[in-house]
Amino acid sequence: MKMLINRAKAFVLFILLTPLFIVQADAQISNLQFSSSTETYVPIVGTNLIGPGLAATASAVTNIGFTFKFQGVDYTQFSVNAAGLLKLGSVAVTTENANSAVSATNTPKIYALWDAFYTGNLASGGGVAYALTGTAPNRVLTVQWKVGLASNVAT
Repeated sequence: MKMLINRAKAFVLFILLTPLFIVQADAQISNLQFSSSTETYVPIVGTNLIGPGLAATASAVTNIGFTFKFQGVDYTQFSVNAAGLLKLGSVAVTTENANSAVSATNTPKIYALWDAFYTGNLASGGGVAYALTGTAPNRVLTVQWKVGLASNVAT
């Protein structure tokens, strides 16, 4: 009987003390700034980075037109691939289209889509284009993917 009482006391003590040892950890991101707005889709009239009808294609490195701070680092150049991946920096993006956020390839990266897409055909206005609008210090870089089906799907 005494053993049963000791176990009951231990259990009650465990229940009472458990909240003292629960630690909550929240991820803190202090170097990423974000703002949003509501816009209506309008096809941009800009410079083509990748032409229509292409899969597994990457663009050359292109100047952003201003300094863009991403995760605490300043960037002035970018490149894109047909799969919907934008890479910041002076080294061109590869044609990687495997969805792996932990991949060290193509970092730092921003995902617009990122899958095995191709850029549509000429009739559909496919391709990847960009436009720089506004005046310093209020410039906006818009990159637009006009994609078709997944590249492994017969068209």
